[in-house]
Amino acid sequence: MENKGGTTDINTENVHPISMSAIREFKIPAVDFKFNFVLDLSLKDSKKIVKIILANFGENLNKVKLFNHLSWSDHSESDLWACYGTYGNEKLLLRIEHKWIDPHFLSFWLWQNDDNTIYDIDTLFRELVVKEAWQSGKKFGELLIFPCKVIINTIENDPELLLPDKEILNKMTMKAANNAGVLFWQLFQNQKFENATIILRNLIEQLENKDAGFDFLRALESLCYFNDGKYEKAISTFMNLARDFDSKSLPMHCNLCLFFAIEAGKRINSPTQSIDAMERIAREIPKLTDYNREEISGILKSYSVSVYIGAVVLCRRIIEMAIKDTLSKISGETISSLVAQCKQAGVLEGRQGNGLYQILQVARWKNVISSSDFDIAIAIKNYGDRIHIKDGVKEELHAKYAIQACIRILRQLEIGYVSSSPKLLNSKGEFNKLDQTI
Repeated sequence: MENKGGTTDINTENVHPISMSAIREFKIPAVDFKFNFVLDLSLKDSKKIVKIILANFGENLNKVKLFNHLSWSDHSESDLWACYGTYGNEKLLLRIEHKWIDPHFLSFWLWQNDDNTIYDIDTLFRELVVKEAWQSGKKFGELLIFPCKVIINTIENDPELLLPDKEILNKMTMKAANNAGVLFWQLFQNQKFENATIILRNLIEQLENKDAGFDFLRALESLCYFNDGKYEKAISTFMNLARDFDSKSLPMHCNLCLFFAIEAGKRINSPTQSIDAMERIAREIPKLTDYNREEISGILKSYSVSVYIGAVVLCRRIIEMAIKDTLSKISGETISSLVAQCKQAGVLEGRQGNGLYQILQVARWKNVISSSDFDIAIAIKNYGDRIHIKDGVKEELHAKYAIQACIRILRQLEIGYVSSSPKLLNSKGEFNKLDQTI
């Protein structure tokens, strides 16, 4: 096959798909294509060129349709589009790939080294981050990181006959190569984080609309500081973002930024500076009572100096107190009464008493906490048993997830209880599930 426009290799070296979603089946007859023409274009120009090709080719063409979605090992995503058609003896295969990063990227980056943990992080965190990123039918903050591939195959006529003249095409490909997202990604992949930040700053300054997509770019900038070892700067920028995401009613993205700030604080070499950073983070966490901020401050300081057991024990204590308090406030009943009702409903069996296990069962039954929060809260409860098992735990990792879950649960309780909006409370005064409401 004659390659008129360059390589047809869509993949990047050492990058491979990690998952693929078949949107629809795409089959073509066995065809021996003679010509292969590849264009690297901007997103806007790729759409423009596709329209020109379809208009210039003929009538017997199906619409261009999405048939595959892929997630890649570099934490990017891509959509594959294609159409096939005939016009007399001529046959045309048209394929388009758009490749980008979006809020998926932040969550993958935070937990990328923890895939072997006993915690099911897809259930616990990522799924809600992804759900929350969808607004008005699409994810916010999609940033194109490769020029769009437009691959044209024909059997009789040179594909260039379907395209504008070479001068126009050269301008289009030059523009795509200098796209800010593409330049950022090249620098980021090469770990040139300071230069990547400069690209992002220029891009951010050009945006007038301060929406969630704008904040996603700022989060990428913060991630560059984090990866470049500028931890104090990363803490400040992630905490500013946490407040902004919170003000936009994006609590999971707020939490994501909080978790990055905590990880940055943990990596500060000086114990004194690390403790100071953790105190500052605790003070600035949105949607927490002053009492809970003090408790979280103690937890984070224990974590910063590697007292992991102490941190998790404190997480267990504050979760039990906060859930008991919330259940009592929204029901007006004692914990003993709620546990009895839970047993009568057949939800809670076996164990007697009003300990943390029973309290968590009641909270899940009343939809005060989600099933994933219940699972990790149970893991926090059982932490004391697991530390006595030889090689049974990774202490820092357990503490990390315990702290993240603790903060998430506390903020969820505060958001739900303080707002008490019809969206959060049902007709019985019970909390609706967080996954469906926020």
